[in-house]
Amino acid sequence: MRKKFKLTVFAIASILVLTACAGKEKAQTTAASESVAVTKSSETMVESLTEFDKKNESTKDIGELKGVADGNVYTNKALNIKFDAAANNMNLAGEEELSAIGQESPEGYMDMYAYDSAYTKIAMLGILNPEITDIQGYMEKTVEEQKKINEEYKVENAKLEIATTKLLGEDVPCIYNEVTSGDVTQYNIQAFIKSGDRIVNIVYVTTDANLAKTGMDMFTKAE
Repeated sequence: MRKKFKLTVFAIASILVLTACAGKEKAQTTAASESVAVTKSSETMVESLTEFDKKNESTKDIGELKGVADGNVYTNKALNIKFDAAANNMNLAGEEELSAIGQESPEGYMDMYAYDSAYTKIAMLGILNPEITDIQGYMEKTVEEQKKINEEYKVENAKLEIATTKLLGEDVPCIYNEVTSGDVTQYNIQAFIKSGDRIVNIVYVTTDANLAKTGMDMFTKAE
């Protein structure tokens, strides 16, 4: 049986995924340094989220960028993106579950979140805050912050880089993060696209090496 894992993600992905996992079963790892580094990232992000929620009671206005969930299918016409969770053996979080997870964060708004029953793969879509306008700058800052955490806790089995990935048939900028803890490797791909003046963060996380190469294919065109 495959081990469950705690997500080693950062920036908006850290807040959204780690906060979501906080309400689920705790993951187990075998390498102490990686585990401590992940916990450090998670605690910092969750603390920020808590303070943010105290000051912001209403949902950010994301206008037409907000998608619609119909059963296990998420469709975002403004972005021309569709995600069929059932077709990928995943569950799409509904409004009640999203609310329990916490949709808002200091970095942005989570519009879609999907996961499989064992939490070995997670997909989500987040819309970054209006003040975040530079994709390259945001990625560089995010990577540097994670590198500092890795260095502080001597995480050696990690691959972290700015790259490109295929999304809806196009090459888009992404952050690729690969961490091995014991006999489990976690792959995290964060793709970034722009819609008007807003940046959209599309994330896929898995422990399956093959899925790591094709995970973004789960997102298809709405039309």
